[in-house]
Amino acid sequence: YSTLADELILSSGGDAANECCTIARLGSDVTLYAKVEKGPAGDSLISNMRSEGIDPRFILQADDCTTPTAIVVIKPDGEHSFIIKEGKNYGLLPEDVDLDVIRSARAITAGSLYSLGNLDKGGIITIFQEAQKADVLTFADMDHDNYSLGNKIFEDLYPHIDYLIPRVDEAVYV
Repeated sequence: YSTLADELILSSGGDAANECCTIARLGSDVTLYAKVEKGPAGDSLISNMRSEGIDPRFILQADDCTTPTAIVVIKPDGEHSFIIKEGKNYGLLPEDVDLDVIRSARAITAGSLYSLGNLDKGGIITIFQEAQKADVLTFADMDHDNYSLGNKIFEDLYPHIDYLIPRVDEAVYV
């Protein structure tokens, strides 16, 4: 069966992209580190970020990557649900991140812990350590532990996060 919608909006998203758009709209210079697929989905994300005033030069496009895709259905009462196509090989590797760029920033944010792929397994600690050594503010939010990394995986990272912004259920988990 079909459901008629009052409105349909196509946009780029995800925690990191959404955070970058918000910060750019507030007037700050923003650069996004991400990995997307080569092709229309990746091209669209890069184009959208550029149109938001975000520097896209560190958005890497990879042949072996498929970009995660989500459809968010928002009902008239505000309740929403997600239909998600999981991506593959879209996580950055530690060597994808230029630490000199990190050290020269005013602030960095990790959007989101538990969704960073290989960076969740140690690379994000190095990035945040280097940022703090350079007096760069560090922010991080969280996602659910969908890959069963465990609630202790970020214990060595927490001292290097200036502002941790989890939801209540995520805070209870860790």
